Amino acid sequence: MARVMLMGDTRSSVAGRRCQMTWARHGSTTDPAADTSYLAGVKAEEKIHRDVQEGRAARTVAQHSSDARECAELLEMLGISVEAGRRQ
Repeated sequence: MARVMLMGDTRSSVAGRRCQMTWARHGSTTDPAADTSYLAGVKAEEKIHRDVQEGRAARTVAQHSSDARECAELLEMLGISVEAGRRQ
């Protein structure tokens, strides 16, 4: 006979054993400048790459827009700030 798990029930249906959740403790910091892990380096590189791409996209949109209003609307649709095109 199969066991039915109810909402909030901590029992497992696997061979009648009881499963318990444990707390995972991580020593992560909330300050990105203090995080020196490999993942922090990857995130920093990704941010640089994303900023360069957004700058290129903003300049491309500006070149193909008929006026400043259209350019601002298109950049807003893309989720790119107007200042992104000004950064080099």
